[in-house]
Amino acid sequence: MTKQELARHAWYAQQIMHALDCPRSLSVSIMIKYEMWDEIANLRISASDYLDSESFFRAYQATKLLSKARWLPTTFDRTQVAKQKFEESEVRCRSTNELWRQYRLGKMKFLPNVERIISSVRRKIGTVLGDRLFEWTEYCDFGPGADGSTAGGMNSAYNKLSSPGSITINAYPYLDTFAEITSLCYIFVGDIETRKFRNIEITRGNRVTFVSKNAKTDRPIAIEPRWNIWMQKGLGAFLRKRLKRFGVNLDFQGLNQSLAIYSSNTSKYATIDLASASDTISREVIQAVMPEPWLDIFGSLRSPAYYLDGKWRTYEKWSSMGNGYTFELESLLFWAICSSIDDDISVYGDDLVVPTDSFETIVMALEVFGFEVNYLKSFSSGPFRESCGTDAFDGTNVTPIYWKEPLDEQGTLSLVNQLSVLATRLGFGSFRHPSLKPIWKKLFYELPKRFQQKGPSTLSSVCHDSRETWRCCTKYGWDGWFLNLFLPISRKYQFKEFIPAIISQNFQPSSDGYSVRDRVSWKKKTVFVPRGYVDVGPWGV
Repeated sequence: MTKQELARHAWYAQQIMHALDCPRSLSVSIMIKYEMWDEIANLRISASDYLDSESFFRAYQATKLLSKARWLPTTFDRTQVAKQKFEESEVRCRSTNELWRQYRLGKMKFLPNVERIISSVRRKIGTVLGDRLFEWTEYCDFGPGADGSTAGGMNSAYNKLSSPGSITINAYPYLDTFAEITSLCYIFVGDIETRKFRNIEITRGNRVTFVSKNAKTDRPIAIEPRWNIWMQKGLGAFLRKRLKRFGVNLDFQGLNQSLAIYSSNTSKYATIDLASASDTISREVIQAVMPEPWLDIFGSLRSPAYYLDGKWRTYEKWSSMGNGYTFELESLLFWAICSSIDDDISVYGDDLVVPTDSFETIVMALEVFGFEVNYLKSFSSGPFRESCGTDAFDGTNVTPIYWKEPLDEQGTLSLVNQLSVLATRLGFGSFRHPSLKPIWKKLFYELPKRFQQKGPSTLSSVCHDSRETWRCCTKYGWDGWFLNLFLPISRKYQFKEFIPAIISQNFQPSSDGYSVRDRVSWKKKTVFVPRGYVDVGPWGV
């Protein structure tokens, strides 16, 4: 980013700070003026220093606005910070593995109360998994992202079926069975009679890379072999379905969010966040609590090793983010641990809501299983709670907006709509606070014409504004409105190979070709907007 571009970003940040109009925003504005970028990224705030939600929200928003700004020119080596954290997680897993290996071999025992928890966790996990060992095969699917054999955004099911891909040796027998009894045989088998496989790459595991996360660090992700993640997603979908039977709905964050708001006022529940949760699920822990033969299935489909900095290393963790079932597996494990102590809990990944009275016992149990509680983001006392992206102070939603992207076309549109959210929260009644209107308008008119269209908050490619500003071509009775808008439409590319095109219909049905990520055309479309959306409201005076 050039100095001129940085100065433009800094000017807008200062205008937002002026609109927040509080001591903390004044401090941040001064820090921006003197280019104290590292200090801005490291800012912290304590909810106990504030007496009411209004003053806390303004200070909290000033603190958090730039905390995830990828354009902030800090001096941190973000990739190195992420790499160090990844390696620290491996060291922690190694230590946990050594402890639990001694336990598995009968060379040590836990205290009786811990033994009861471990026994309960085993029983609960076994009950959730059940005995339908191969139901998961019905849910295998291709995700929208890259795998170890894709490049250039060619991530559609058709693209992935057009080349052999890669797989680990332990997962190969499962793919062999799929190829024998399903239409995948036409993809893999060059000669049906001899069942001679095409040149599928056998790999040791996944490849670790890093993507942008916030102003201080990147995020490590593991890119899995194609057919491992295809089957992992089947296990993940199966787990997700089974967990719903036990009150864990991983398709809905609303319960955790509502409990966070409720508890910030009543203190009935505590919210727990775990540090690097998915990266600290140790091998020995899973081996100790997962029943056979499920252990063999989950173990065969995981990547046992990772490639980083030109070297292959064996994983100490069980699986990482990137594995198609990690999120569901960690949810199952945390649910089993927490519910072994108290049934009145809510789990969504590593976002845990537990009774305040059970907080200390649950933290102790989590640490026995090798997890580290992030006390900066865990709250058991005071007026603040945080869970699943919702922050609450004394019963009020104080979730801030985050300015993440630089002010290119998409980044500017995102900030325009984020400012509408902020103005609504600062406003009164249904009106947006007028202090942010000049900034909103200036950013709006800097957008290209195709983005200078107003519409409801249900559409991500328009500027969110009150209904009176929309260009409605027709009002449709009491049900809603029709809008004429320019929208990004994925470009379609013609199928060239018959068999991959036919089989891809099982995963991504399409009669007019496949799409490539980020390749879109802007076309004018008529969109129906039904009643029931949340209007951002008009600007106040």
